[in-house]
Amino acid sequence: MKTKLTRMLPDLVFAIIIFSSIYMGYPLVGKILLAVYFLYLIYKSLPAIYATAGGNAYKKGDKEKALTYFKKAANSKNAKANFISSYGYLLLRDGKITESEPYLEKAVELDDKLPQIKYSSLLNLSLLRWKQGRIPEAIKIAEDLKPNYLNSVVYEVLGYYYISNGNYKKAKTFNEEALLYDEDDDVIKDNMAQTHYFLSEYEEAEKIYSKIVPDVAFPEAYYYYALIKIEMGEIAEAKKLLEIALSKKVSFMSNINEEIIKNKLNEINSLIELKSIDEPNNPDDSNNLDDLHTQDQSEN
Repeated sequence: MKTKLTRMLPDLVFAIIIFSSIYMGYPLVGKILLAVYFLYLIYKSLPAIYATAGGNAYKKGDKEKALTYFKKAANSKNAKANFISSYGYLLLRDGKITESEPYLEKAVELDDKLPQIKYSSLLNLSLLRWKQGRIPEAIKIAEDLKPNYLNSVVYEVLGYYYISNGNYKKAKTFNEEALLYDEDDDVIKDNMAQTHYFLSEYEEAEKIYSKIVPDVAFPEAYYYYALIKIEMGEIAEAKKLLEIALSKKVSFMSNINEEIIKNKLNEINSLIELKSIDEPNNPDDSNNLDDLHTQDQSEN
């Protein structure tokens, strides 16, 4: 295993040669060596330069440019684990599961000296396994990380895993713990509200969504809030929420997609249309849809 001093030794030797050449009366040789040394430093820093450019492009919303730069960083000679893992994660977010796998696996296998980078790479690999349908493996990787890499993202991911896997009681206990850790995290709040929904605890879920929905940008919150409004008989409100959900950017990393939202919205529109047909002579009542869900349930 190389120590920090061992890794710095070639640079120190080269610097000594350069300054020795200048001191001994060979300034031209020293300048040439110095120029070569700077070119070497630039070459050695290329992965970091590419990764920085990729990070800036990603922040600006230029996904294609970010992928291009991170690919260069990840494929560079002696690329660091965090650059490789970042590229694999971007591929995964873009829905390119097969392409992302070798990068995320390689990042985990590298002997990185910084534990935080190793843990971050493992979390990305966990997300890959989840999207591959290897749920138990994904959960185990994330659970093994928790004692050493406890942060809001791990709470977000694990809480979502438990919900996706149908472990609603476990999800409730875990998401309550997550809220104690970070009560301001909107994803954790959404996980908690979803858990209440699946446990038919609609009032508790409604309390959470009524506070976060005006501000959050992800469509899941609006979709599940709409489902709760349906359960509470507030069909018109549900329709508005689903329309807002459709206006939000859908992530590949979610279980909710545009098709699911549209299908639910179509169901509601059909119910509203049926209600209007059933009561054509009562225009006032046709606009009052609060009892629609209850009536539909009784008819079934």
